[in-house]
Amino acid sequence: MRLSAASSLGLLVLAACTSDRPVVTAEKELITPEMRRSREAAAALRESGGIWCERCNLVVLSQHDCGVTVPCETCRQEAATPHVHGLTRYCPACRREAGRAHVCGVTAFCFAPTCLREAAAHHVCDLTRFCENCKQEVGQDHVCGETAWCPTCRAEVSNGSALKHICGKTHFCQECRREVYDEHVCVER
Repeated sequence: MRLSAASSLGLLVLAACTSDRPVVTAEKELITPEMRRSREAAAALRESGGIWCERCNLVVLSQHDCGVTVPCETCRQEAATPHVHGLTRYCPACRREAGRAHVCGVTAFCFAPTCLREAAAHHVCDLTRFCENCKQEVGQDHVCGETAWCPTCRAEVSNGSALKHICGKTHFCQECRREVYDEHVCVER
């Protein structure tokens, strides 16, 4: 049985999780007849509320997005590619896989093996993280409401003190809790 290019182009393959480690599926891999879901798996999906999708030619779940998602039997949810079992879920608004801390239009999931989490603009693997309070990517020394990540300096800088940050000339002083010139020496209080 051959699949037409149109019906197989948007489909993806989700590998079953065989260990506790997250498994990232291959991007935009075409489904071959050998990869098709077994009749037993399709029957189990149907018994648990699955429905037949005429366009995709397989049993899907209610959150199915034709050509974008297929059921992940391990996670028991519709998933897009790439998908990480237990860490990502499909966001219908963004039409892509997203992590637990996903904010529509702000974050995207970083699939780098050292990250595997939601990230915002100016994300740097192993240097920044997403601050859910500030809704932005931040550095290790982040102070909510007071600092922001400078991608040029690769450091947290003040986002509200009288002295505005100047790359290469100022930095955020953790002691004084304000932006200061690089020559700054903290005065004991």
